[in-house]
Amino acid sequence: MSLPDRQRGSVMLCRIAVPVIGLLVLIAAYGLYATLTPPATLAGPDGELARCPSRPSCVFSGADEAPHAIKPLQVDADPETAWQQLTMAVLEMPGLYRMSAKGDYMHAVFVTPTMRFRDDLELKLRDDGEIAVRSASRFGYRDFGVNRERVEELRRRLNEAASQGEGSGADSR
Repeated sequence: MSLPDRQRGSVMLCRIAVPVIGLLVLIAAYGLYATLTPPATLAGPDGELARCPSRPSCVFSGADEAPHAIKPLQVDADPETAWQQLTMAVLEMPGLYRMSAKGDYMHAVFVTPTMRFRDDLELKLRDDGEIAVRSASRFGYRDFGVNRERVEELRRRLNEAASQGEGSGADSR
């Protein structure tokens, strides 16, 4: 006994739609997992910041090649004052979700306004007053310049603090 053409079309549609919807649900679940899970590429036990992955959604002051290379932050102040200025600048930035600091290392998580993706900003104060910086998206291939803009905004805030007489700021060199 065969089905009428209309029912046969509905059955075919279900056979296609159910696997496609299932695949989309799996992709969305992976995206959520990747966004909410802290990456394994945060600073290691030696305190050095990790290099960027091959995708362009990361900037790092230790990188030599585009699109990852960005200049480190430079604060012309004693290390303690520099770290205080940096902490205040990060705390005032939009999208800050969480921040932790230990010694000369700081990790901040930012959340994008629309899609709620999480990005990691890492800062490492060096003895010479230079601040190594790494900002990377947890999920996705491209970030449309969001991480670079975040670091440059941090640089602007530090320079602004210097021009207001709160000490020296970040040099864009």
